Amino acid sequence: MRTLGLPDAPLPAREDGQPAWPDGVVGSITHRDGCCGAVVALRSQIAALGFDVERASPLDRDLIPAVCTEREIEQIAALPQDAEVDWPRLFFSAKESLFKCMYASEGAAVGRLDMELTVDPHRQRYHSTLGLQGRFLPAGHYLFTAASLPA
Repeated sequence: MRTLGLPDAPLPAREDGQPAWPDGVVGSITHRDGCCGAVVALRSQIAALGFDVERASPLDRDLIPAVCTEREIEQIAALPQDAEVDWPRLFFSAKESLFKCMYASEGAAVGRLDMELTVDPHRQRYHSTLGLQGRFLPAGHYLFTAASLPA
């Protein structure tokens, strides 16, 4: 928040456990096994943000039908299999980012199978049927995803 020109301030939790961002600020916090991070923006530029970090390990194959639609499973089969990304894990993480973004924006809880993603592996971007888009970054032992809703 300091980078946005805002003073240091505590970040209390709301009743639902979500961060109570200062007026005019949106953001998202994530953590996983020794890694944590946050993203913030001015509400005048971004309406909502979602951010997730996952271990860069393969998603349990039994979970794929609970995370991915049939079309997404077909898309995964067509994505480059030599990439440093486990595509099912990416879909899981991207949907976590989208969930956080939608929840921050509308208080709406969206299920993983209620949205469908299209991934552009070369540009490290994804688009959702919810009209939101995001980016992903594999980084060593972690996979980062973020989604945003323009102001």
